[in-house]
Amino acid sequence: MEIKARPFCRHLLERNLTYTRERINQMSNGQIPNVFLSAGGWRCRCQWVLALDQVTRVREGVHYGTVHSDLSDVQTGRVLSALDGSPALGILSEHKIESIAITCDLPKDWKGLYDYRAGGTVQVNSIRRRGYHYGELFVPGASSQISVATDDKFESMRRVLLHETAHHRQSVGGDAVSRILDRAWGDSAKRSITKYASKLSGEYLAETWVAFHTHWSQLRSYDPVGCKMIEDVLRALAGL
Repeated sequence: MEIKARPFCRHLLERNLTYTRERINQMSNGQIPNVFLSAGGWRCRCQWVLALDQVTRVREGVHYGTVHSDLSDVQTGRVLSALDGSPALGILSEHKIESIAITCDLPKDWKGLYDYRAGGTVQVNSIRRRGYHYGELFVPGASSQISVATDDKFESMRRVLLHETAHHRQSVGGDAVSRILDRAWGDSAKRSITKYASKLSGEYLAETWVAFHTHWSQLRSYDPVGCKMIEDVLRALAGL
């Protein structure tokens, strides 16, 4: 890192995390667009380095046991790919999800469900009704849920999957993750990224986890406490 590194670059380097191309595309340096090319901004000399040793693709039998889906194979793959490239994908190799179901078996007004028993199961409601399951604009602090704040029904399901798998990571993270969550939840400076995030500490973690993957720049600006919480959780999971 250069001595005169921009605050944007210094912040990322100090966090020492791995980011997917999708996540990089969502970032903003506050100066010029396309952070993948412009890095920290005008005349910045920093460059992204490809992390070849990172697990990047979610795989059946490795990260989850089985998948049941009402969707086509292509559509199912699109939803599951929400987990690709996650910095915490490795933890699922050690503590894989028992099963993932993308079906209409849940009550119509439910978006998803995580059950920690028997290794953890995740359900995503394949029923998507515009105006309830998706179709909102994303407004930090005002949107009902991150999964609703998209105009794409498949992206909505992807975000539900991220949300429910965040609960799984909280479960397997044990005391280490609980301490991080308790500290952030009790911080008076925290600002819940959605209305749902303000209901319970576990939902604060899960909603912030999704925002970290889908609206990183907005999260960092709106709720620095939550952004740091996820970064600390990622480190704790990496150390398990």
